[in-house]
Amino acid sequence: MGQTIKGARKSTKKILANNPNHFKEMGAIGGRNSNNGGVYNNPELAAQIGKIGGSKSRRGLKLVKETRTHLYYVSKTTGERTKIRKVV
Repeated sequence: MGQTIKGARKSTKKILANNPNHFKEMGAIGGRNSNNGGVYNNPELAAQIGKIGGSKSRRGLKLVKETRTHLYYVSKTTGERTKIRKVV
């Protein structure tokens, strides 16, 4: 495939000129080779996987307030508040 949008369009056009069903056939091959069925028809599995991905996100903490002795943070994902004593 092309490395730019223009190149990708040119490549796609050439592939489809040679075989109009190319992408359909590639998708069918991928579907046949799949051994787990994916999450398309399993909303419970999709929710579990989404929860795992969300918990592993790298959002971290946001500094909300700074006083002379403490730093106050809020978790960007859960909204949980944290108070940390400054080290002077």
